[in-house]
Amino acid sequence: MKSKLNFTKASTILALVASLGSLYIVYYQTNLMGKQFELQRQQQYTSVFPYISLANTGNQKRYGYLISNTGIGPALIDEINIHYKDSVYKNHDLRAAFVNIITKEDSLFSSYKDIGHSTVRTGTLIPADKIIEAITFSSELDKIGVERRRALRGWFNRKLVIEVIYSSIYGEQWRVTSVSTAPEKIKSLTD
Repeated sequence: MKSKLNFTKASTILALVASLGSLYIVYYQTNLMGKQFELQRQQQYTSVFPYISLANTGNQKRYGYLISNTGIGPALIDEINIHYKDSVYKNHDLRAAFVNIITKEDSLFSSYKDIGHSTVRTGTLIPADKIIEAITFSSELDKIGVERRRALRGWFNRKLVIEVIYSSIYGEQWRVTSVSTAPEKIKSLTD
């Protein structure tokens, strides 16, 4: 009877150890799966990294201001703000800046009421590898045309600061300005 009791105790202890071992293996596998899921999620976020840049373009007869997405994945425009002197024009596209600021401040453009443009506002989605010519200005090669192109370039390069706040499809958010060298992340997924 004593050996039967020891065998029962040994069987119980062995079953308990096996159960605890199985429980540990399930916990370990679950933990590994969680880490693998997190790595996959991070890979998805980095595979959708929009990169907005702002630049001038032009030749002897025309001037253009570009907003381009050279990153991976679409960029959703959250805000475009124009900074001029001590004022911030919230959610203005570049055409509105031309009409509301430049035509009023610069006598070269006082007779202009409009300019070639592509509307880029809050809610605009810029696909990857897309370049949008936000402002276009064509003129003759005469003296006044050259002055206007030069003046417009000066406005967009030195007098106005253009700020674009945009998001990835996962909600990460960046800010880029016409005076910055690269976008700055302002909101992560962990915020």
